[in-house]
Amino acid sequence: MHIRLLVGMSETPDAGDPDLTPTAFHLLSVFLTVILALVLSDIPISVLVALALVILSVTRSFECVTEGGGTVECRLFSKPLSWLVLFAFQLGKTVELSGLGRRVSLYLVKYLGSSLLGLGYSIFLSEFVLGPFIPSNTARGGGIVMPVVMSMTKVLSSTPSTSPATGQFLILCGSHANLLISSFFLTATVANPLIASTATATWGHAAIDFDFVSWFLGAIVPGGIVVVILPIFFKWVTKAKYNPADVVGQIDAQLDALGPLTLAEKQLGFVLVGCLLLWMTGSSTGIPETWVAMTGLVVLLLLGTVSWDEVVSNSKAWDAFFWLSGMVLMAEQVSSLGISRFIGQHCARMLATAEVSPVSASLLLGLLYFFSMYIFSSITAHIVAFVGPFMEAAKVLGCPPYLVTAILAYFSATSACLTNFSSGPPVIYFGQGYITQARWFVIGLAVAGISISVFFTVGLAWWKVLGFF
Repeated sequence: MHIRLLVGMSETPDAGDPDLTPTAFHLLSVFLTVILALVLSDIPISVLVALALVILSVTRSFECVTEGGGTVECRLFSKPLSWLVLFAFQLGKTVELSGLGRRVSLYLVKYLGSSLLGLGYSIFLSEFVLGPFIPSNTARGGGIVMPVVMSMTKVLSSTPSTSPATGQFLILCGSHANLLISSFFLTATVANPLIASTATATWGHAAIDFDFVSWFLGAIVPGGIVVVILPIFFKWVTKAKYNPADVVGQIDAQLDALGPLTLAEKQLGFVLVGCLLLWMTGSSTGIPETWVAMTGLVVLLLLGTVSWDEVVSNSKAWDAFFWLSGMVLMAEQVSSLGISRFIGQHCARMLATAEVSPVSASLLLGLLYFFSMYIFSSITAHIVAFVGPFMEAAKVLGCPPYLVTAILAYFSATSACLTNFSSGPPVIYFGQGYITQARWFVIGLAVAGISISVFFTVGLAWWKVLGFF
């Protein structure tokens, strides 16, 4: 039996300016309530999503129409992207439990820490190496990289009240490296897949398939330039100095404490490299990204690198799987019921009055999206609230699908540089007390200027080469 979504619109999807039905308004009200609660309350996202799904299920807001015209219940809860995040989360937890993540970070600092800039770049490289495998910028930055960063501040005798400059430099590198590298990979944050799925829902598979490779290729050139610039900028801002001999000695001591590579670390390294290679070649092999992550986890279970009890006890992974599944479901329903299209058309009308080209409209939408992050305390909430409507506006304005998707994809994480409450890592790094809130905002605005300038110049030229527009 074939089914299709009941879109709940009084006119066909091709209508010029459709009205929203009562069902669509109902879904929109529940969806916006979830977004508002994410922004204004500390209620766990999974609790909010569970409540929303209960309300929508009880009121029969999720129904599908069969070929015969009847309706059936259509929960659509288990999405491939949700499973990808679940399995990748489990791989990331294994990286943490085995100690491999900490070892990699320490080695990077050891061999790149001969100068202050080298130390800063080692932090960026640590995030880069771990980014594809840990789909939580908070877990990666706060659980693996941040402890190494803070250990360096202690070695250098830098505290908020005594010689704070070096600590400020390291903290700025840690926080902004986390956000910037989160824009490099489809799997670097838990909400990134929502952007790719929304693009497909908006334009269709025939028009766009923003997969792991497309995402990475679009980010590597402009993002790489920003990586080069930021440590130099942070060194200039903080006027930090340090003695590299102290750092190398401390790193050697920590590596000696870790001892030689364990069997678990070797097994994990082999599996992670295999996963990365399969993800990178997915477009040619046809192997789904979710299957790769699932296979990697199964191999680790069979080898005994990780136990099933550890998998089951990884509450963050199951929590993310639950709420992401619900968010994907509601986001797809928002698109199917024409809500995003309705909002997007109004945004498009405002830009249409300026009579700008499709490329210029894409850039303007990107700027609006970037600075709207000021009102959010979650990258995920920002993505869920605005990616759909902005893509719908771009579609109405005739913007190139790949160009718009790239801009929104890379600005979703980088825009979190604006405030100290935008995401988990900025909150954690700011909480160390080295930088005042006012200065954090000023530096964040400067970083935003650097990122936007590079992405809208070098990035635009690179995306043209890639055929994004």
